[in-house]
Amino acid sequence: VRRGVSQAALDGLAEGAVQAVIDAGYSDGTGIAYAIRAGAREVVAYFSNKKSNVPVGLAKLCLGGSKFMFGGSALSQNKALCVFARPVDDVLRAYAALPKLRLCAGARFVTAISVGTLYVTTVKNDLFGIPSGVPVMLHIIGVASKVTMGGLEDVYDFDALTQEVIQTVVAPDNAPLVQGTVMPWFFASTADKAQPSEISTDEPASDQAAESEPGHDGAGL
Repeated sequence: VRRGVSQAALDGLAEGAVQAVIDAGYSDGTGIAYAIRAGAREVVAYFSNKKSNVPVGLAKLCLGGSKFMFGGSALSQNKALCVFARPVDDVLRAYAALPKLRLCAGARFVTAISVGTLYVTTVKNDLFGIPSGVPVMLHIIGVASKVTMGGLEDVYDFDALTQEVIQTVVAPDNAPLVQGTVMPWFFASTADKAQPSEISTDEPASDQAAESEPGHDGAGL
């Protein structure tokens, strides 16, 4: 293949402004930042975590979270993803303290399902157009498993994992947590009905790095 690629072909790609795009490595893979930019103050997020149950996607959005990205904090583009003023280590401690569902009998792939709410406040982020000081409730369903995103993964493991998650969620032992905590997240809150979005849709004016904003909201978990 390499022998068949000429300089003229490469020049043609360059002139056409073709860019290589592979995955969400330098963007928000959780969708949380996009929801906040759209005006959400209460976000339900489903995380697909590795078996250790560390929510790396959430960590990347927190103050100091660039250390979880490829290249670490040395790369300026990693710092541009910071959306929350709450320090990443504090957020990870709070996440680890969330209640967990009792796994279904015979589970082979799912290793943990954490559910609960974390409270955060935004920092100014010009990449997403998010202002500072916006309080956000993050309702989290964090599913940790041995199944990876792809590579040499057996594709039949994905449906087995999905079945284990379903069996865990509907298990009678988990009914109080699922029905009392998780289900109400999917109904409109009185806060949403009473308050319209406060985020301006104007173009962001500053190009200051978001992660340089100090702060800690310290609210609840």
